[in-house]
This record gives sequence, structure tokens and C-alpha cells, in this order.
Amino acid sequence: MANAADTIAAMPGRVLQTLTALYVSQAANVILPLVTVPFLARALGAQEWGAIALAQACAAWLALVIDYGFSITATRDVARAGGDRVRLARLLAGVQGAKLVVALGAGLLALAATQLVPVLAAQPAAALAAVAAGIAQGFHPGWLFQGLERLRLVSAVDAALKIGATVATVLLVRAPGDGWLALACTAIAWGASSAFATALAYRRVGFHPLRWSTTVAALRQGWQLFAYRVALSLYSTTNVLLLGVLGPAAAVAYYAGADKVVRAPLNLLWPVIGALYPHANRIGAGDPAAAWRLARRTLAIATGVAALVAGSIAVAAPDVIWVLLGPGYHDAVPALRIMTLLLPLIAASTVIGTQVMLPAGMDRQFTRIAITAGVINLAVALALAPTWHHIGMAWAVVASEAGVLLWQWRATRHLLMSEPALRVPATAS
Repeated sequence: MANAADTIAAMPGRVLQTLTALYVSQAANVILPLVTVPFLARALGAQEWGAIALAQACAAWLALVIDYGFSITATRDVARAGGDRVRLARLLAGVQGAKLVVALGAGLLALAATQLVPVLAAQPAAALAAVAAGIAQGFHPGWLFQGLERLRLVSAVDAALKIGATVATVLLVRAPGDGWLALACTAIAWGASSAFATALAYRRVGFHPLRWSTTVAALRQGWQLFAYRVALSLYSTTNVLLLGVLGPAAAVAYYAGADKVVRAPLNLLWPVIGALYPHANRIGAGDPAAAWRLARRTLAIATGVAALVAGSIAVAAPDVIWVLLGPGYHDAVPALRIMTLLLPLIAASTVIGTQVMLPAGMDRQFTRIAITAGVINLAVALALAPTWHHIGMAWAVVASEAGVLLWQWRATRHLLMSEPALRVPATAS
């Protein structure tokens, strides 16, 4: 704990401001589901809540694809731009243009996919609201403000809108059949948040017209980490969609419930990683040794804390499920205990990926690892989920994340063991 306190105390003011802003936003992502998940699980029942969880996974997948990896590559480019407004305006135009192109294809694909999954085909309003929410979230230009380390206002507005969506959900959803209203509230909140952040972004860096040349340049530059984002979805959000095809809606509810419990403490880790990512890229260009020390310390703290939290959740799993989901979801307990293994695995792999591999320019290895893990997840899921449903899917995602960490370790052990200075490329790969 002393190391953690020392790390925080050593952060410069802009990093602390970014960290605070990200925690404001992530607090909403952690606390608000503690209201909506128990409420929806009890109000809708396992069958319909499983369908809504499936639609939420569809929205998350769509947002992830539209993001195209720009939350990594564009944030890195913004951090290295040094406040050059012309360069930033051109970057913003290129990224938003690229997202528009991706959204056209991905949105149509998502709509088609909802008709192929029986659970979603039976909930057309929920499916449509999920697609709208995913598109709105995908267009959010939070990457620009994160790279600039100027997130306070955007995060405050984002949190306020999410609170409003939660209140509206509790007021509007009264009985089975109302589940689509929860997704509609989310879509409206994300739409308003993205519109506000986009207007603020153009006001801050200036307007640059959308041009096909800048759009294509952004697509070309980000394609490797786009492949990473797609591969990441194969062992994260896609698992819920895949289970909706391979198993009953109740199994989706059990798996999604366990997944939401595990992802809640992980949401508390992302602000630290998000705040340190542009900082690591910035200091790495001038003081690689300092960037390396920061990476090692973050890895030790994040993994240790995640392991402690995982053990606590595993012990208290029956009580956690009863409080969050209700008495009808006891079958989610075994899946939750299995998935607590994800906490230290994801914590370690995230730090290695964002604090070592990406700043060192290892984009290709980073992407190859994610693709391999996604293929393994699909193979294990197809083998286990048809028979063991949510339990099989839980083991599939744990196996995938363990593989990610193992391969990352193999790719970076020469850095982790010998402590050389990180070599930060001048431009993104």
C-alpha cells in the first residue's frame, strides 16, 4: 500500500486530474449497475433479463468495433502532438470520418445479427435500441480529451447523463416486457454525451473538414489495433452473444450476471491505466528509464490488488449473487467463482500491454496475441458451452485471458527481466 501511495504522490498534476476525471466516469460504471442490475434482474425475470443482457453485449460489441482501436492509437497520437491545434484538428477529422465508415458497415451487420439470434429476434425494440446505443457510444471522442489530459468536464457530463438514464430506467421499467426501455434510456444518454463531447472537441482544436484522404489515412494507421479490438471482442463481449446462440436465455443471464460482478472491480483499474497511458508515452520519449520504472510499479500494484479482490469475491460469491441478482440466480455462483480468476489475469495483461508493449511499439505482437486468444476462446466455447452453458463459457474466457498473459510474458520477458530502457517510436506503428 505504501508503494501505491508513493506512485500516486509522484504523479504530476495533469495525470492526477486525468485520473480523477476518469474515476468520476468509472464510478458511474461501477455504482450505477449496482442499482440497475438488481432492479432489472428482479423486475424482468431471468428469461427477459438474459435477453436484455444479450442486447447490451451487442451494443458493447458495436461500440468496440466503431472505436476501431482509436482509444489506443489516437490517444497516443494526441499525447505526442504537443498541443499542435492544426495536427489535432486533422486527427479529429480523420478519426471521426473513419468511425463513420466503420459504423455504416458494423451497424448493418449488428442489425442483421440480431435477426439471427432467436432471443434478440423476439425483442426487436431492444435490439434496435442496443444498436443505437452502440453507435452513439462508439462515436464518443473521449480519446481526444484523454490524450490531452483534459477530461474533467467531459467525464462530469458523462456521469450526469448516466445517472439520469439510471433514474429513468427505474421509473419506466415496471414489469416484464419493459426491458427495452432500459436500453432506450442508455441510447439517449450515450447520444447526448457523444454530441456534447464532439461539439466541445471541435471547439477546442478547431474544425477540419472531413476528407476521404484523412479518413483512409486514419483507417490504415489504426488497422492493426482494430484487429486487436475485434479479437478482444471474441473473448469478451462476443461470449454473451455466442452463449445466446448455444444456450438458453437463463444461461445468458447467469453468465452475464457473473461477468458484470467481475467487471465492476476491473472498472476501478481502467482509470489508472487510462491516466498513465498518455503519460507513459510522453515521458518515454524523453526519459525511457522513468517510463520503465512506472510500468514495473503499476504491474506489481495492479496485480496484487486484483488478486486480493478476486479471493474476496470467490469466498463471498453466494451472498454477492443473492444481493445483486436475487434468489433465482444461484446457478450463477459457480460461474462467478471461476471468473474471479480473470481479475489478476486481466490486470497483469492490461498493464503489460499498455505500459510496455504499446509504448515500445510492439503493436503487431500485441494484435497477434489477441487474435490467437480469440480463436482459442471460440474453440473452447464451441466445445463446452453447448453442454455446460454458462460454466463452459466461464472456463473459455479464463483460458483465453491466461493465454494472453502467457504470450505477453514471452514477448516482453527480456524487458521485464533485464530492465532495459523502453524504446518509444516517434510515431504510431
